Amino acid sequence: FLFDGVLVKRIYAAADEQAAREPGVEVLKAAYLGVHAHVADVMLERAREAVEGRAAMNCTLCKYRVQIVGFEQQVGEPQRAHHLQVRDLTARAQSAAIPARTAPYVPHPIEAESMDIIQAGRDWSGFPPEHLTVLQRLVHTSGDFAVADEIYFSAGAAQAGMKALLRCKRVVTDVTMVQTGLKRAVLEQLGVETWCGVHDPESHLMAQNLGMTRSAAGIRRAWQKFGNDIVLAIGDAPTAITEAVRLIREHGWRPQLVIGLPVGFVGTRESKDELR
Repeated sequence: FLFDGVLVKRIYAAADEQAAREPGVEVLKAAYLGVHAHVADVMLERAREAVEGRAAMNCTLCKYRVQIVGFEQQVGEPQRAHHLQVRDLTARAQSAAIPARTAPYVPHPIEAESMDIIQAGRDWSGFPPEHLTVLQRLVHTSGDFAVADEIYFSAGAAQAGMKALLRCKRVVTDVTMVQTGLKRAVLEQLGVETWCGVHDPESHLMAQNLGMTRSAAGIRRAWQKFGNDIVLAIGDAPTAITEAVRLIREHGWRPQLVIGLPVGFVGTRESKDELR
């Protein structure tokens, strides 16, 4: 093990019990690895694999990845450090990444009244609390209470998205309509930048030369320009989702969050199913 912690304590306790049961057997308790040059080599190797999209970790019994009896609710949750050597580092990193608390967003009275109507308009008790803001905002946007039943969240998506907005401070969209639809006051308050390449000359040339849509070309250029540190919001073009999924599968692209709400009838359902 890299550090001390819960599992190491359990191992030491089991070793003590074994030694007590079998006095004729010598039981030695090794120390955890801690800081070592070979550990640094492994970290660098894992980092290279992650960048190249070929990391193959032996996490078959990780409670954050697979369902384990007694820990079923933790699948997909953000991992939390409990090792003494890591805990302080995590706290310092989070304090450095998250800006000082800003004043809360104050909606217009009409908007506030609309949200009150939405909250009272249906039974929301069946939805996880962390999803309610997103779902109720979609109802407000579409005027359709049933839209809340059609949205799929991957495990931990809401939490990962909020952290990504504060850390990466960049939202990439497939079309300018989505970019324009983002609340300007909130973006300015949080210092979040937006980028859309659909109308750039470079995207136009790429689309012409490679036989793809401009929206898909803009997504590819975002991958080239910004790497993984973005929130990707696709609200129009199914081809943009298809290109994003291709880059994720073939090139190891890892946007912090992908929102896929394309419109139309050609390839829309298929692209959303592929993203899911």
